[in-house]
Amino acid sequence: MATAPENYSLLFNDIAAAYACALRWRISGDRRYAEKSIEILNAWSATLKTLSGSTDVCLAAGIYGYEFANAAEIMRTYKGWKPEDMARFQKMMLDVFLPINERFLDNHNGTPLDHYWANWDLCNMASLMAIGVLCDKRSLLMKPSVTLNTAKATAPLDRR
Repeated sequence: MATAPENYSLLFNDIAAAYACALRWRISGDRRYAEKSIEILNAWSATLKTLSGSTDVCLAAGIYGYEFANAAEIMRTYKGWKPEDMARFQKMMLDVFLPINERFLDNHNGTPLDHYWANWDLCNMASLMAIGVLCDKRSLLMKPSVTLNTAKATAPLDRR
């Protein structure tokens, strides 16, 4: 993977805030937290077209993709989130995060399987599954189990 200017570090504070506000809204019912979470989700889905940087972008796509998708899933039932805004967010997850998750799980950036720690696989699997739930794509929910049961995983289940 070629190195491009790193942009994923701009995301993590906003993703954490969107997720925390979504949880706070869900627990308290206070609409201010829902509105802030939606504001963050909408802002990123309107602007983010790609993640770039060193191969560390694969780790970031796994960690941030998982948390972002879960924040949106919590907000799914909030009546104040316009359907077209949610659809745009889902598209961003499918177009920006999912390809990085899948590419990493398929080829580990062309490196031997023992090059990365297992957490790289696991966070990309978690992101892939969270995106599958958010986007109602059942096929994505099966991919991690296939990866874990094959030699493609850093720590496949059959390795003893």
